[in-house]
Parts: sequence; structure tokens; C-alpha cells
Amino acid sequence: MTPEEFTAVAESRLAGAKYTVTRLALSGAPAVVGQRKPFRAQWMFTQLKTSVVVSAVDHATGTGWMRFLQHAFLAAKDIKGGLPNGLQSGVGAVPVLAATSVDAEAALSATERPQYEWFTGVSLPALVDLSTGQVHQFDQRVLVGAIYLPFLRKQRSLVTSIAQPV
Repeated sequence: MTPEEFTAVAESRLAGAKYTVTRLALSGAPAVVGQRKPFRAQWMFTQLKTSVVVSAVDHATGTGWMRFLQHAFLAAKDIKGGLPNGLQSGVGAVPVLAATSVDAEAALSATERPQYEWFTGVSLPALVDLSTGQVHQFDQRVLVGAIYLPFLRKQRSLVTSIAQPV
């Protein structure tokens, strides 16, 4: 699967999951951003401004991965409307970077605890190696945003499952 095919399928899946989908340039590469703002009682009556940010590159490096995470979270924070960020509203970012090759530093970094968590936001990223179908991601417990993890993992899987062999 090529990076362009991955991004096109991700865009289709996000639209099918009722995300508002837009395209933008992120870290110098084209990206697809799916946004929605669910409000759930089981989240203690909070709204999670959710952004699934998908981009694809030829080669993922550790530096490129970290830059992508920063830009993806900032793009997610830019969602307008709804409640202001605070006690009843936060940002949920699901950055997914797909690459035809992934270096060891990027793969290791993708499995570490996300560094871009703030009081009003949580990030649950994934790095997809298109040559092998392997998904590098953090899957342990977190304290900040723990109530949203099942939902965010489901959103992440919506995109990362594209690369999984059938």
C-alpha cells in the first residue's frame, strides 16, 4: 500500500464514521484531519473535541515523528466551537503517521508514553509501517485522560487497521 492509498482510505473511513474531514499541510506533508465533538455522560458529562490526524511519508525518522506529534496536537487544539477547554471540555488527538519505512528511533519513540498531554488534552498516537503492516503505538494505562482511552483507542484502530494484513 502506498502512502497516498493509505491516506485516501483513512479519509473515507473517517467520513464514514461521521467525522468532518478536511485536508491540510502538516509538517510539510499533506494530512487528512477528521474532527468531531462527542459529549458523553460516562465521561462525567464532558465533551471531547476529537481530531484524528492522518499523514503519510516515505520514511519516518525519530525527529520527523516528534515534529508530527507536535503539529498534530496543535491542529487538534484548533478545533473551534463547543464548550471552551477546561473542566467540562478537552482535546483528544489521535495522530497517525504512515510511512513506507520506519527507522528504529521512530518505532521506539512511538511506543513510549505520549509526551503531549496537557490538563485539557490527551494524545494517543500511532506510527504505521506500510512495508510490514506493523503498528507502533503506546498501549499502557495513563492517568491524564484515562476515561477517554477506550474511545480514543477505537478511533485509532479505525485508521491503523487499514495497514493490517487480511
